[in-house]
Amino acid sequence: MPESPTRKTFNPRKLRALVAEHNKLNQQLIKLQLQNLNLEVEVVKTGMEAVSVFSNEQFDIVFLDCQMPELDGYATARIIKKLQEQKETQIPIIAVTTNALEDCKAEYLAAGMVDYITKPVEPLELEKILRNWSKEVEKISTLTQRITTGQFKAPGLETFIDISLLASRFSEKNYQQLLSMFATAATSEVTTLQAHLSKQDYKALRSAAHGFKGACLTICAPKLVSTLQELQEAAATSNLTQCHSLLARLENEVIEAVDESQGHLQAHLQARRGDSEG
Repeated sequence: MPESPTRKTFNPRKLRALVAEHNKLNQQLIKLQLQNLNLEVEVVKTGMEAVSVFSNEQFDIVFLDCQMPELDGYATARIIKKLQEQKETQIPIIAVTTNALEDCKAEYLAAGMVDYITKPVEPLELEKILRNWSKEVEKISTLTQRITTGQFKAPGLETFIDISLLASRFSEKNYQQLLSMFATAATSEVTTLQAHLSKQDYKALRSAAHGFKGACLTICAPKLVSTLQELQEAAATSNLTQCHSLLARLENEVIEAVDESQGHLQAHLQARRGDSEG
């Protein structure tokens, strides 16, 4: 019997997201969050790569970091928008930033972006963005775990990572994954910053500090966020002495934060072993 023409045929293909983000740790973080929402994710590190990949592949939504070096998110969005006009497609482009863009709404709209999301990217906010702009919302997983949006406490905490806040934003499995990612990647982030400073490449230093700050916002590390903000400001004025001092402070803070992450992961593993043995 032929299928009724009014019956909706479900397309099993997952929704595909293109993410352009220059910081490696941020790449991992947003990819994990999108995968948890049942999306396939293609991650690139530059605006030019985003343009190239978008030209040759099919996507349902695009996320662009506004502060990418060389070709930033706004310029990338303009090019992708022109490509869409040529193809007669309308794929939503979302701005990703550490700054609230409400006051800059005209700017991101003029670039061809339809919406924005701020770092740290809240899982429920990301789901909301997807549901607002997707034509196939049934393909998006619903976040059923208890998650609340929290706010950072003032720097000066005894600990470097606010585990309680991190756990309030993500499921247990996910925040454990985030801690593991951070513990693995954080030291190399500092090495990158040191390499830029050794060359006195203040533009690259500022950009890298901005990217790492976004990751530290997501991992709920307010002391690191504060130091990286100061480093960005020092790099903006090419203050070599201050940059050296702040990088030394950051290096020590990262060591402490990584130790905390590893300690928490180890304690969690031991607790699970105890539960299984009990």
